[in-house]
Amino acid sequence: MDRAKLPLFPTTHARRWHNIMYIVFPNGKIDDQDMEQLQELLSVLDHQFALNIHNRKKTHVPEQYIYWDRLSYIAGLGFVMCQQYINITYPTDGLEKNNALPLPPMHSSGYSIAQLINAGANYWKHYQEDVNFPYGSLRKTTIEPIEKLGLDIDNPYI
Repeated sequence: MDRAKLPLFPTTHARRWHNIMYIVFPNGKIDDQDMEQLQELLSVLDHQFALNIHNRKKTHVPEQYIYWDRLSYIAGLGFVMCQQYINITYPTDGLEKNNALPLPPMHSSGYSIAQLINAGANYWKHYQEDVNFPYGSLRKTTIEPIEKLGLDIDNPYI
């Protein structure tokens, strides 16, 4: 079926490059190009993550640290990519970020999945630059959700 002939349901807020967030097909299927792109790129990261886990298991300290660094970057990039998807999605529904992030689905920690993704991305992007870490500006939106998961923020490879 030619997508150009399908009914489009534009969002109320224009995005930077176009005003269509998704296409709803007559059968109810939603085509979200941003999600498709995210899934495609995350599958590349998943492959690289698995490859680096495998290589790390075949080495010993100190060479293993090379793979831990790579794994940290791969995971961090994944969080940032998901954060970017969240950041382009919630404005189309007319929500402010502070109101959108706490929305379900929820994690057993009491935080929403979006809040945890946001915390993971911000942690990876900023933990080395905050001189007051972990008590600076990242505390409420980044450190508290991570600690609620039972992770040790003092570990460089959380």
